[in-house]
Amino acid sequence: MRMLKRVVGVSVFLAILVGGFCILLSLEGNFTDPAKAFYQWSGWGAYLALIAGMILPKGKWWGILALILGLLHLSVFVFFDFYFEWGLMISELVKKPYIYAGIGALGLMSVLGIFSLGKFYPILRYGVWGAVICSLVHIVMIQKVLDWKIWAVILVSVGVLGVKIFRVSIKIGK
Repeated sequence: MRMLKRVVGVSVFLAILVGGFCILLSLEGNFTDPAKAFYQWSGWGAYLALIAGMILPKGKWWGILALILGLLHLSVFVFFDFYFEWGLMISELVKKPYIYAGIGALGLMSVLGIFSLGKFYPILRYGVWGAVICSLVHIVMIQKVLDWKIWAVILVSVGVLGVKIFRVSIKIGK
């Protein structure tokens, strides 16, 4: 019964993910280049899930969703952009330093994902904060122009981080 419940849960999750992707493709009108829409929205989805994990209940599950979307984001880069041509990927890494910040965020989210299988230790919150900072740096460095939407993302992210850090500093000070 427990196994059936997990299978149903994973199936529903995948159905929502695929359905959401199809809706995004239709809204973007991007059926000619679905990789571009998938690239952009998997990255934004990962970031939003990471932020949601900091402020909403069931933060661990939001973090796992962020990790899954981050891995999907990476898979577009590895598969669709370069089709596993490692030499080309490395030359691209040298030209685009924002990718380092994305790799740092994904690395931290991977460590958090491993620990999320058990108890979430309080020290892991620093990993969450680091992943948010690396993700934000990744997003900002990609932009050619910082429009009002990106500034809103920066302000909300810094605000959420500030509140979290302030709360921890108060607890440590007591």
